[in-house]
Amino acid sequence: KPLNIFQETYSFSDAVRTAGLHPSSRLVSTGTIEADEALADKLGVAVGAPLLRMQRIRLIEGEPASIETAHVNLSLCPALPEHDVLLKEGGVRVEHGREHISISRLNAEEAELLQQEEGTPVFYESSIEFDKDMRFVEHCKSVILPTKFRFADNGEENGMSVAGEQWLKQ
Repeated sequence: KPLNIFQETYSFSDAVRTAGLHPSSRLVSTGTIEADEALADKLGVAVGAPLLRMQRIRLIEGEPASIETAHVNLSLCPALPEHDVLLKEGGVRVEHGREHISISRLNAEEAELLQQEEGTPVFYESSIEFDKDMRFVEHCKSVILPTKFRFADNGEENGMSVAGEQWLKQ
């Protein structure tokens, strides 16, 4: 199974390729939203701040492995037509990030998307990335099948890591 080492693995695709497998994605939805009060508080942005919301199924060898829902800070690059442009043309570079992982169970919608039974145990991962000025760049939450993916930690203090720009590219 692919292994994500929190402070060293910058993307799902990198972890899957390192395991000698083929990663891919299937887009579920994408669009621009405004941060509500709860999201604004979580991300450290103003209520009404523009965000790109993207949900996709991450696949390993063509089979569903996780559901990833990302929110990207459009105020750093307002003309963002697609996810990768934030880095390529927006000049935004991820410098810091924080990840948390817990255990959950699939709800009905998630179970359908992952072709599993409702209530199946999953990893629940939440990550947030910042630029060098500690401005929010991206928040991502994922439900991940433990039969498809593993996690590890290299002992980095406070859970804070320095990330390369690859994190948003995949």
